[in-house]
Amino acid sequence: MISGQSPTQLKGSEMPDPLIFLDPHVHYWDPQRTPREVSPLVKMLGFSSTIMDWVARRVFPKVALAFYGTPKYVLRPYLPINYQQDCAHHQVQGVVHIEAGWLDKSAMGPVGETRWLEGLGPFSGGRIEAMVVNVDLTLVVRFQINIAMDYKQF
Repeated sequence: MISGQSPTQLKGSEMPDPLIFLDPHVHYWDPQRTPREVSPLVKMLGFSSTIMDWVARRVFPKVALAFYGTPKYVLRPYLPINYQQDCAHHQVQGVVHIEAGWLDKSAMGPVGETRWLEGLGPFSGGRIEAMVVNVDLTLVVRFQINIAMDYKQF
C-alpha cells in the first residue's frame, strides 16, 4: 500500500502486480464424448439444448438441481478453452482437476478420466498441475487379500 490507500484508490504505476494463483478446484468434462451419468441424455437430446434442458429439469433429482442451479452446467462440455475464457482476466498459473463422475465400471475405469485429461493436449493458462482422482479402494483390499492368500501357500 502507498500511504494507507486501498487498492481501489491506487492509479496507474501505483497498482501492485497482478495476483498469480493456482485454482484448487476445477472440473473439466465432456458428457457427449465421455462416460458420465448425464451422457445418455446428452447423446439422445443434444441436438436441442432447449429440449435437453426441459427434460433434465423433469428427470434430475431436485437436490441436484438445487446444487447446480441449472442443468446447463452438467449437460454441456467444460474444457480448458472454456476455463480460459472464464478466467481471462485473472493470472492463473494452473489448476487442480477434481474428478468429475467418470462412469467406467471396469477395474481400470477411473484411469480413463486421467488419460482423457492428458489427451486434451497442451494449453496455456489453467494447465493441470495436479489431479484429485477416484480410486476404488475395494480393489486394493481384494488385491491385499490375494497377496496374503498367495503368501500363506509358501
